[in-house]
Amino acid sequence: MSPDIALEYINASKSTTYSVADQFHGGENQGAYRLVSGDGTGAVLKLSSNPMWRSQIERAKAATDHLRPLGYPVPKYLYIDSTDQGTFWLEDQLPGDAIVSPTPAQITELLNLVELQKGQAISEVQGQDWSWYVAGVVFRGDGGLVRVLMQFSVETSALAAQIEGLVLGLDSKVLSKSDLVHGDLGISQVLAQGDKISAVLDWDQVGYGDRAMDLVGLWYSLMDLPAARDQVYAKLLQITDHESLKIFAANKMLAMVAWSINKPGGEVATAVQQAKSALQILSTL
Repeated sequence: MSPDIALEYINASKSTTYSVADQFHGGENQGAYRLVSGDGTGAVLKLSSNPMWRSQIERAKAATDHLRPLGYPVPKYLYIDSTDQGTFWLEDQLPGDAIVSPTPAQITELLNLVELQKGQAISEVQGQDWSWYVAGVVFRGDGGLVRVLMQFSVETSALAAQIEGLVLGLDSKVLSKSDLVHGDLGISQVLAQGDKISAVLDWDQVGYGDRAMDLVGLWYSLMDLPAARDQVYAKLLQITDHESLKIFAANKMLAMVAWSINKPGGEVATAVQQAKSALQILSTL
């Protein structure tokens, strides 16, 4: 689906005059576009080629509507629709800039925001049980991620064996399911104004489970920034047990290396090194 077709639906339904101003770099799905209307009002248009993705966005809306009154800076979903060509939705545009090198104050605020997810599982996101999913990937081979690593190269096969060794004997571990979980949290989903976190974006993967999964994602995204990485890791050690931490980390390592393998032009060597760095840290547990 093109942004022009999506805008025809949106403008007709909302009696608005939005037009595309430009495209955000690295937009998810089929892209993200900055919109402007005749009265100067701005918004963000996002697209997916999957018509069934609408249910994901409906969950995202329910979750963000739940978190916003708690003081969580999340986007408002202004319009959601789908056709046989895909799903499209409109969000408000939150202020702030991408974080290149987070300050300790920014990390502290972000950790406090993730704490707001504690005990906030809601019925509207019951379609995505992240704890069950992670256990399936790590212990049952769901999603084929282990197989991707085993088949790609000698190095990635050896890495898969190391990751499996990290969680050996932990398959009976019961993971928490009481928290609201972003599902794909990393520093690239965060905007800031100075030391203030002004937005946490991209809630399409939201579900329920253990917020430690989100902190593992944030920690992993900071692997090359030791000070910020270690600040998040210290928080992880406070809020979760070593077994859960290892399981969530194993899932993240498998997911990121497999993603780099499957992506055309993916930087597999970088992803492998990132996983090795994580394994080195986790080896002290």
